[in-house]
Amino acid sequence: MSEESSKTITIHGRDAAGHRLTSKIFEEQVRTAAAAADHLLLESFGQHNIGLRLGNPQAPLTIEASGPVGQRFGCMGQPGATLICKGSASDDVGYLNIGADIIIRGDTTNGTANAMAG
Repeated sequence: MSEESSKTITIHGRDAAGHRLTSKIFEEQVRTAAAAADHLLLESFGQHNIGLRLGNPQAPLTIEASGPVGQRFGCMGQPGATLICKGSASDDVGYLNIGADIIIRGDTTNGTANAMAG
């Protein structure tokens, strides 16, 4: 997408009362936003499977997670997706990745790359 048509959506990992969203609800919100934007800013709070099966070379998608991510960040990543973790990363980053670019800028655990592929 060109700069003029680029769209960014922010998704919050907590509800209005400050409670953490479940990974399932968070994923549903991410998937809905990914269909409408090419850049997602996620305020994550340990949600799992961020970026699950997202990506398309004809419609590149960038996902930036600012908080700690749960297990399997970037799992089953598709070509056309770039996932950036700015917070702490947990186990199994890039699990079954088949083409996404995954960048970790925060701290990691000893199991972060256990299942990395791609």
